[in-house]
This record gives sequence, structure tokens and C-alpha cells, in this order.
Amino acid sequence: MMEALYVEAAKAITKLVVTRPVEQAKLAWGIKHQFEKLRDEFTYIQAFLQDNERLNKKYRGDSQIVNAWLRKVMNLAYLADDVMDDYAYEILRRRSSSWELKSNNNNYRPGRKALALIKLKKRSFKIKCRNYSTLSDSNPLAFSFRMSRKVKHILLSFDDLYKDAKKLGIRPAEMAADDVRGVSDKGIIKRNIDNCLDEVRELAVAHRLEFVGRQRDKKELTTLLCDHNNDEEVSTIAIVGMGGLGKTTLARQLYEYEAITGHFTERFWICISDNFTVKRVLCVMFEKLTGGKCELSNTEDIIERVQQLVKGKRYLLVLDDVWDQNQNKWNSFKNSLRRIRGTTGSMILVTTRNKDIARMTQSRYMHQLTGLSDEESWAFFVQKAFPKGIATFDPGLEEIGRKIVNNCKGLPLAINVIGGLLRTKTDLCEWKSIEKSAMWNLPQENNDILPSLLLSFNYLSSPSLKQCFAYCAIYPKEVLIDREDLINLWNAQGFLHCQSEERNLTPEELGGKYVDILFNNSLLQAETRRSFDGEVTEYRMHYLVHDMALYISRHDWMIWKGVERVSNPSGGRHLAIFPEDDVITSEAPAEKMAWLRTLHSTISLPMDLLVHTKNLRVLKLASTGLKKVSPAIGRLSHLRYVDLSHNPIVMLPESITSLYHLQTLRVFGYKLRELPQRLYRLVNLRHLHLTSRSWCLPRGIERLKALQTLPMLELNEGSGWEIGELEALGVINGLLSISGLEHVKNKGEAEKASIFKKLGISEMQLIWGWGRANNHLDVLDALQPPPNLKLLMITGYDGPNFPPWMMSMMTFSETSGPRPFNNLVHIELLYCRSCQQLPVLGHLPCLRDLSMYSMWSVAAIGDEFYHSSNDTEERAPALFPALRKLNIVSFENLTNWEPPLSRVLGTVTTLATLAFPLLELLRIEHCDKLVQTPTNFPSLRHLWVKSIRGPAVYNVISGISNALTSLNIDEAPELSRLPDELIDSKSLEELTLRCCPDLQSLPDRLGTQLTSLLRLSIVECPELRKIPASMGDCLSLKKLCIRDCHNLEGIPDLSQLIHIEDIEINGCGKLTCLPRGLQILPCLNSLSIGGFKSLDTESTSSVTSQLLFPALKLLRIINDDSTEQVPEWIGNLSLLQKLELKLCKNLIHLPSHDVILRMTRLRALVIKSCPLLQERCAKDNGPEWDKISHIRLVRVNSQTIQEISA
Repeated sequence: MMEALYVEAAKAITKLVVTRPVEQAKLAWGIKHQFEKLRDEFTYIQAFLQDNERLNKKYRGDSQIVNAWLRKVMNLAYLADDVMDDYAYEILRRRSSSWELKSNNNNYRPGRKALALIKLKKRSFKIKCRNYSTLSDSNPLAFSFRMSRKVKHILLSFDDLYKDAKKLGIRPAEMAADDVRGVSDKGIIKRNIDNCLDEVRELAVAHRLEFVGRQRDKKELTTLLCDHNNDEEVSTIAIVGMGGLGKTTLARQLYEYEAITGHFTERFWICISDNFTVKRVLCVMFEKLTGGKCELSNTEDIIERVQQLVKGKRYLLVLDDVWDQNQNKWNSFKNSLRRIRGTTGSMILVTTRNKDIARMTQSRYMHQLTGLSDEESWAFFVQKAFPKGIATFDPGLEEIGRKIVNNCKGLPLAINVIGGLLRTKTDLCEWKSIEKSAMWNLPQENNDILPSLLLSFNYLSSPSLKQCFAYCAIYPKEVLIDREDLINLWNAQGFLHCQSEERNLTPEELGGKYVDILFNNSLLQAETRRSFDGEVTEYRMHYLVHDMALYISRHDWMIWKGVERVSNPSGGRHLAIFPEDDVITSEAPAEKMAWLRTLHSTISLPMDLLVHTKNLRVLKLASTGLKKVSPAIGRLSHLRYVDLSHNPIVMLPESITSLYHLQTLRVFGYKLRELPQRLYRLVNLRHLHLTSRSWCLPRGIERLKALQTLPMLELNEGSGWEIGELEALGVINGLLSISGLEHVKNKGEAEKASIFKKLGISEMQLIWGWGRANNHLDVLDALQPPPNLKLLMITGYDGPNFPPWMMSMMTFSETSGPRPFNNLVHIELLYCRSCQQLPVLGHLPCLRDLSMYSMWSVAAIGDEFYHSSNDTEERAPALFPALRKLNIVSFENLTNWEPPLSRVLGTVTTLATLAFPLLELLRIEHCDKLVQTPTNFPSLRHLWVKSIRGPAVYNVISGISNALTSLNIDEAPELSRLPDELIDSKSLEELTLRCCPDLQSLPDRLGTQLTSLLRLSIVECPELRKIPASMGDCLSLKKLCIRDCHNLEGIPDLSQLIHIEDIEINGCGKLTCLPRGLQILPCLNSLSIGGFKSLDTESTSSVTSQLLFPALKLLRIINDDSTEQVPEWIGNLSLLQKLELKLCKNLIHLPSHDVILRMTRLRALVIKSCPLLQERCAKDNGPEWDKISHIRLVRVNSQTIQEISA
């Protein structure tokens, strides 16, 4: 097997040399001929490699000898590539120096240019003389001599290769030169890509592996994780099974399951693999809770901070793929978690292949995962192997397919991968060849790699694609893989041979196709998608697939954990430093790093170490704590990719501009303030990623003609780049963001940028500041985007109207047909304060999200929003046909929002049904003058209205659909009642009424008709006097909040709300007691009450003595001025774990000592803003202290008074 892998690697590396162009230059002086001879030799070697692929079977016993010969070929190819790179670098250096000399001359005033030209020629002559008098690379003769000597040395080495090949019996296969250069591969690649990628978009709909055959496992584990009777602080459940069974997929399904997310306040997901340290897990928890990076170095400090953030919360911690069997480490970890003090019922879910690890974690339950049944395996295979998940195929394929599935032994990962491989193959012979493949019988060599994975790798269509897959080992296990970053890494290593495989594609486009093929073959799994168009931006690689990538490239990749010496330091080309616990205990092999082409570290390294890595192509030092970049980085002339992100770097050294080969520079860092002034030297720069803020780049960016990815740009007056420089950047791709547009002097200056010609731009942000410019309309008109735009955001535009290209977006005309922008998905118009009319957007066929904020001058939204005056009368397509989300916020003068009018045969007819057919979310806020709105939204699911007058709210609600699931009304004056149509919303799950000062009643049948209602909140509705009796029959309700309704006189009997879990009733001063039935609710675990005349449920004490509250764990008494003593009935709360007393200024006494002792599970008491009580609860000397001295956690006004360890 290994010699076959070596052959593929050798093919890819030699192609790197064969496909390299040799540039013409004056300094060549005969070198070009030698380089061409060098390429011819490697072309001949490729012919040997074609024969080796067929003939090495007879050398199975001598595979080490064959592999040694292949290693020599690869080393020689790497050396040749380095020499050719040195040659190309010198050409670039000389061109840059020449341009700078001429540029300096052009900076002189016209009257002095003649004198400057004479000085320039003198200076140039002196430089040439000085160069010829030295032996440095500046001397063309010396440089040519050195290059020639290196090339001759390489050419001489071919004689030894040919002699060794003859001894091994390896002969060159007969092939045409074009075939050697990749034309044959091109046919294979193109056929495979064309067949595969048509289905990639369809496959991309599924976010993860289809969940087949695990419903019973999911149900059983959900029950265990959400056990309300679990009173342990932290307990563990383990999922155990061999690799590829789907342990991670099952855990991920549980992690995101609604029942789990509702049960746990906080959730943490950590891939452990073989890097299990207490500090690492705590750091991940800290970062998830705060959203920032954990800068604390001391474990005790981290525990204390996490404790503050988690205390009193129930959490789920998933430790995925645990391998470490160190019992002491696990005990230390469990002790740390106990100190964090989450509430009872917190859980750890462990996935592992080892039962001993499950026992070591003291799991209360070990769930043994087994393989899928034959029928489940076949059903899963059909989903993966056939485009529509239906077995519509040649009947002969089923028999072969079932045999292949049988070879997968019920392992979902194996079925997934092999199904993805067969998805593009319809020929019976191809299926048979896979079914008969000898790889099914390969010994696994203790590497735990499934034969199906090796089969999928073997069937990748070209050596370059295989090399790209193997390079994915640069990422640690379970780390998210950014799509663009991966492609840039491949390109930096020279893996994307567009000259031979896809001559009409850029390297990025070919890399994108490679990523899609790997995804289609299930070697990558989609993880993150862009919100506005659903494109996959991040992937994951399954553990076993990652193991295979390492296995395939194990003679090139070195993974160093900072403890043992690096193995294979002289032969490895790629070094990844992933130390355990961020500590290196042995020295880095500096003297043996000259071979390296990749250096990736997750820990800070001495910058002087870089001088030894002279052939480096990739330098990845993100998140290492690096504070200053050494100027020595400028000497790494081969660098194509540099990532210094998430480090406290303030500025980059000017020497970095000497990296003429640099293609990708990533410096996402919040402290970075300054860029090198000679950034224009980086003429090969393709991707510049900087911190997400606007940057005023230095002048000269017009030289960066290869630049595709730009940071967010900012224009400044009198300094930095100018907008006209964008004209030269013809291949800009993705996002173009420009702020400071108030500094553009006139339309002509903006037109120089030629934005509409840059077809690669898919997202565009145009931002004006609060400047004095009065040319906004002209500038925006000149900045017309290209036709394929997907996202448009305009901020601070202050023109009276929008330009013509916005007033006729995708309108229809009999003469011209459809206009551009038919790909627009997302539009934001923000702070366009002077615009009096909205653009015409109704005909955009793909528009899904539309947000309009602070458009103060718009008084009416009329037919011009939907139609253009150029539309033909006979044609009336659906309006806003794809719109899902619509936000209309802060339209201060908007009075009317009218439905569209459709002109049909000269008559005007209101056809509101034609508009917004798919709208799911509508948000209308701060439109105080709005009176009229459309009344028909047939697909609306979420409605949010705030600061809108009652009639407008009434109109919108009257037209809502039966699909509505959430309704939020906030600050709605003049709304006295809700329309009766509301009770027809059978799907409504959430209803919130807040700050409705005139609301007097709710529909009588609200509770019985809204059979899906889960959450009801009624807050600050002072005129509401009663809650309908039907609310007591709303069996679906899980959360009820009634707060600050001062005239509310009664709440119905709640005893039938058998599923309710959380109730808050507070600030309703006319309520005399708690509602009936509260004490017997079987699922109520959180109760917040206050503001009653009495905290009893009725005036008779006979009933209060029967209070049970069978599931209550949290009781809050809030904002209650009438209560002087906590009621004695809380002694009946046998499951109560936490008692909170807040804003009770007259509260003096706790219940009696005996009553408190009856609450045997009470673990936390919180007192806040209760001045009389908190004085009496002073530790040791307060009269109430003896009652609470046994409680583990006592907090008063955010200060911890007592904390007792378990």
C-alpha cells in the first residue's frame, strides 16, 4: 500500500516542477535553457512513475527499496522547486526596485521632472556599478553563476536515479509529452468534477450525516440526561463504541436537541482526543461563557472565573473522543467541576472507544453503541449513494451494493464514505471493481483506518487532489476548517496546478472544486454556512478521516507535542507543533528545520528559530501570544502564506514587504494598528485578511493586481489609498467594503474604480460618515455594483433619492428583458436619513432578507416599492417572491404602508395576495406615526412590533397566517384589545405583550384555541383587569409570566397546566393571593412571586397546609413590600434547592429553624436588596444566622458570605 501512496506523492511533487513557468529576464543569461532541461528531466521521471504504478507489485517484499528511490525523486523535486523559486524571487525583487525608482521620479513637480530624470539615470548607473562589483545576489553575473551551479548539481543527480531505477526494473512508460504534463489527468478531473459537482449543492442541504438507526439511542440518552430526579451536582454518562459507529454524531444530535437545550442553561462541546488537561477544558468553558479568549494562565484563577459564570446554572459538558486513561487527572478534573458549583443535574457526556475510560470516569450509565442493522445500513447507503436518496437504478447494482454494504460491517462512517464514492458512478463494472477491491482485506496495521476510507482516497481523481487531502493533516482533530483558508494553504504549497488540469480556472476556483469533491466523497463534513446564501464556509473532518490523512502523509508530516524529540526531522517537510498543556519540555530541532515547507504552531516560538526555515512556504502562528514579529521574517523569501492572527501584535515590520512571493497574509488581531508603508511591494498578494474594522491602506495598492480578498477599506482625506486605485484590482472577490465615502470629491473620481466591471464581488458595503459632502447621489450612482451581487449594504447615504440603478432593480421590460441583480439575497439600507422614497425591490427573484433602518424622510411606502414605472402593464409577477425576513425600523415619519397595486388592462386593483408569499419574519419598530399596513402575510411565522400605534398593530395581526409561531407586541399605545383572528393561530407557541398601556382584555377563548402555546408573557399592561378563564385550560403551556399589571384582579385556576415548568407572577398589586392550583402542578420547577397582599394561595390556612409543589427547585420572592416574614409553607418544598429573596424592603424574618431544616435539599440562599433581613443574616452574630448556617452557599448583595464544599 505504501509504495502506491509514495507514487502518488512523487507524481504530485514532480508535477510542481514540470508545470512551473520560467520567466524571461535579462539576468537569465543561459539559465532559462538549463531550467527547461530540468523540466524535461522531471517529465521523463514522470514516465518512470507511471510504470512504477503498474510494476511495483513484484517488489512487495522490497517496498522499502522502492520507497527509498521515490523519496530521492521527491527530494530532488523539492530542491529543484526551491532553486526555481529563488530565480523567480530575484526577478520580482529587481522589478520592485525599478518601479520604486521610477515612482520616486514621478512624485516630482512637472517643472523639475527633467532634472529628476537625469538624477534617476545617474543613481541607476551607480547602483548597477555597485552591484557588479559585489558577489551578492544584486550582482546579475554572480547570481546567474550561483543559479547555474545549483541547476547543474540537480541535473547530475538524475544519472543516479536512472541507474537505481534500472536496478529495480522500473522503466519509463510510453506517453506523449502533453499526457505527462497532465492532459490525461485533465480529462479524468473534468469528467469527475462535472459528474460530482452537479450534486454537491443538493448534498449540501444536509448539515450533517443523516441520522439513521439511532432514534432509540437518542431517546434513551435524552431521558437520562434530562432526569429531573437527578440530585447529583455533576454526573457522567458515557457513549462507548469503536471508531466510525457514530458516537460523535449521536452526541451532537443530543447536544442540539430541543429537549436538551431547554433543560440545560449552559452547554459546552470540547473535542478531547489525546489532549486532555484540566486547564484546557476549563479554558474552553471560560471562552464559551465570555465569548473572548482565556488569557488567564493560572488554573485556580480560571476555576474562580468559571465558578462566577456558572454557579447556580445547570450545564451539559460534552467531552468528545476521550483517550486519556490517567485516573489522577480525571479525579482532579471532577474536583474542579464540583468547585464550580453548577446546580444539581449538571451532566458530563463522554464519548470514547474504550470501556476502561468509561469506568474511569465513574459513569452512572455506559451506553454501548452497536453497528447498524442490515436494513438500516442499506437504507443509509441508499441515501448516500443515489442522488435523491431513492434506489432507482439498474437492478444489478442492488446485489453488488448490498455486498459492499456488508463489507462496511454496520459502521455509519464507512457507509457514508463509500456511498459518497459510488454516488457519481453508475457503471456496473465500477461497482464491481470496488466490491472486489483488495483493500477490503488489507490489514489495518493497528492504525484503526477503515478500508472504506482508503478506497475513497484511492478513487480520488488526481495526484494533486490526493495531495490536497493529505495536507488537511495540518489542522488538529475536530478543529473547524475554513474553506478559503484551506484553499489558500493548498495554493501556497503549489498543489493547485491550473496550468495542466483546468487552464481556464484560477487556483482558488480549482481549490473550491477540490473541496467540493472531498465533501461529496464524505471526507469533509459541512459545519457552518453563511446566513444570507447558505454557502458552506467551514468544515470538519471525522477523527478517522483525519487519522487517514496523517497516515497517508506520515513521512512528510511531523506532529510534535513538545515533549519527545521530533521523529524523522530530516525527511519531513511539514511540522505541526501542538504541545500538551502549552508547555514545551524539549528543544526544537532548529538545525534540522531547513527542509520544512510548513511550520504550524499553537504555542509561541522563538522568532530567531525562523532563520533555520529558509525554504518555508507556510508559516502559521495564530493564537500563540506572539507580541512582536521579528524583522528576520523578511528573509524567508519562499513564503506564500503567513497567519499571525489573534496575537497582541501592534505593527508588522517593514521587512515583511520583501516577501515578494507572498499570496496570503492573515493578521486578525485586535491590537494591530499599523501596516507597512511599502505594502505595494507584495505584487503576488492574493488575500489580505485583517481585523474586522476599516483600514486606510497605504498608497500604491494599484500594484497589487492579483489581490482578490481585501480587508474592510476606509478612505481618509489627504492620506492613504485613493478610490481610483481600485481600477487596477480587476479580480476582487467576495466582500468589498468601503467607508469614508464622504471624502470622494466627485462622480468622476468614483467612476475610476470601475466597480461594476469586477464580477467577482459578491458582497458590497458602502458607508458614509457624518461628513459635509453633498455629492452622495452622484457617488452612489458611480459605484454601481456588478450584476452578480448577493449582498448589498448602504449606510449613512444622505442623498434625496437613490440612483437609477437602484430604482429599477430587476424590473421587467418587453424590450430589454430582466435587469441585473437577480442574485441579490440580502439588502440593508441603514441611516439613509434624507431619502424620501424606497428603491424598487419587489421583482428581485432571490431576495430573502431586507432590513431598512432610520430612514426618517420616508412618509409612505407605496406602489413604487413593488413596481417600477417602466414595468409593462400586462406582466404582474409575484412581488418579493423569495423574501423571508423583513425589518422596518425607525421610520419616524412613516404614516402609510400600502399593499401593492397591479395594473391590469388599465384598471387599478389591490392584489395584496401577490406580495410577500414566503415572508416568515416581520419586524416593525419605532414607527410612531404608522397607521396603515398590509393585512395579508400568508406564510408569516414570527411577528415583532414595537413602538407602533394600536391601529397599525391591529391591522397586521388581523392578516396573520395560521403558520404564526411567535408574536411579540411591545410599546403599543391605543391597542385596547387583540383581534379575534389571533385565536385561529393554531401554531402559535410564544405570545408576548409588553407595555401596552391601553390593553383592556384578551380574547375569551385564547387558552382553549391556542393549543400549541408554550410561552405567555404579559408585562406592564396597567389597564388589563382579568386573564380569561380559558388560560387555565391551556395544557401546552410551559412558561407563564405576568408582571406589573397593576389593575389585574384575578388569575384563573391553574391546576390543569400539567406541563408548565416556569411561572412568574409579580407586581400585580390588586391580587390578594396566589392563584388556585399552583401547589399541585407536577412539572413546576421554577416559581417567582411577589407584590401580593398575601403569599398564600387562599385566605384559609387549611389549604396552605396541603401545599406540595412536588417538583419545585427554585423559588424567588421578588419586589414584595407587604411581606415581613417568609411563609412557613415553604417547609413543604422537599425538592427546593435554591431560594432567592430580592427587593423586599420590609422583609425581616426567615421561616423557623425547623421549617428550614425540613428543606433537606436546599443548597443556596440569595438575598439582595432586602436591607432589614440582610442585617439580621450577618454571619455568626446575626439573629437569623443560626437558621441558615448549614446551607452550602449564602450570598448577600452579590457577595458570598458562606461557601461550603460538598
